[in-house]
Amino acid sequence: PMHDVTTSNNDVIIDTAYIIPCHIDNQLCYALRDTGCSLSLLSSKFVHENNYTGKNTHIRGAFGAWKLINLAKVNFRPPQCIYDGDFEIIVSVIEDAEMACNQYQFLLGNDIFRQNSYRNAATARSL
Repeated sequence: PMHDVTTSNNDVIIDTAYIIPCHIDNQLCYALRDTGCSLSLLSSKFVHENNYTGKNTHIRGAFGAWKLINLAKVNFRPPQCIYDGDFEIIVSVIEDAEMACNQYQFLLGNDIFRQNSYRNAATARSL
């Protein structure tokens, strides 16, 4: 069954089955798993100044506009049903106002699953 969530504007609908509780640097965070996204985006409110790597990347939005985004290294703890532990991951950081919806703070893309420590641990957990 669909578990719909709408914003106060009633213009964004999300199936909450894809919203995953996780932790970023020991702070509870809600991630939206997006299998069509190649780059994970994290709200800046979860990133401390010392997390920034000094590197950045360009992203292209849904309407073709390019934007320069800062990268940060954070500790990610997925739900225990996936793995019981933290992983150091690199994420792209965006402002809260740039998130599509206030129901999640982390767009969990495919890049996280390609980062070796997470992929290896998740594979080991599934055996």
